Amino acid sequence: MMLLCAGLIALPACSGSSNKEDDKAPAEVSAQQATPPSVTGMSYARSEKSSDEASKELEKMIEGKPALSVVGNLDHATNASENADMEMRDTRVIFFGNPALGTPLMQRNQMAGIDLPQHMLFYEEEAGDVWVTYNNTQYLSSRHGLEGVETLPKIDEALRGMAEGASGGSVVAPPSSEVAQGEGLKTVESPDSVEMTYARLKTAIESNEGMEVAFEVNHSKNAREVGMELRMTRLIVFGAAKTGSPIIKSQQTMGLDLPQKMLVWEDEQGVTHITYNDPMFLAQRHGVKMNEAQLQKMAEALSSLVKKASTPAPATPMP
Repeated sequence: MMLLCAGLIALPACSGSSNKEDDKAPAEVSAQQATPPSVTGMSYARSEKSSDEASKELEKMIEGKPALSVVGNLDHATNASENADMEMRDTRVIFFGNPALGTPLMQRNQMAGIDLPQHMLFYEEEAGDVWVTYNNTQYLSSRHGLEGVETLPKIDEALRGMAEGASGGSVVAPPSSEVAQGEGLKTVESPDSVEMTYARLKTAIESNEGMEVAFEVNHSKNAREVGMELRMTRLIVFGAAKTGSPIIKSQQTMGLDLPQKMLVWEDEQGVTHITYNDPMFLAQRHGVKMNEAQLQKMAEALSSLVKKASTPAPATPMP
């Protein structure tokens, strides 16, 4: 989890004179100087609180809503320090969800599960300004073909309310929120069931040195718990700090889309698929201009994991 603040130097006015610009309170000047993030589909609010305070406020709001729960709470800055020997400004992301609202999105398109549960990023930029950001529903709708799903307006209202409540600021939509359906998603078929494919994927992640599972979500099970049906759909969230931390450090908004996620799901014909985000799409979306080596390494690692997950173990020869 992570966030920020800003500093100003005030020059004294000449004796006997008063300069209205110099008389402005630091907070007013900081607000004028703040440069908001600009990421397609990412709404934001400038926080009046520190990133730590704002993230705790969101957790408190979630705790007060029985239908909501925190699924994951990731501190990118601490992770970078402890696992990549790298200092990073406060950057943290909280994953939370309400299956009653999210399941209808996946009933329309299971691949929407790659962007669920909902999550908010809290980060402090170099100037000291703190931002609270999230993927807005226009982005989710266009990316996954969700237009007309009746829970979308409720999700939109809830996200806006939580971001404003946590930050104390007003939510602003980016200049552009729409992407092409399926943009930035890679999908590979597996010849085996969701259970077998998922088990191989998790084993491949856990056996990869430096890689760690952050948390897992069984979307189908969550749907059943609120009286809904959803074909087998499982999410695993994982990362390698030495690869991901340099990318987040150079462009903090990447912390909204990292660590990486893989969705294992069964379609209506019973075919199993593995879906994940293309790192190059994420880099383009967030305006990452460096870190080519880390991005290429991430892309190769993801491709290798998918290959291991989608390849059946060789049959044991009969004695």
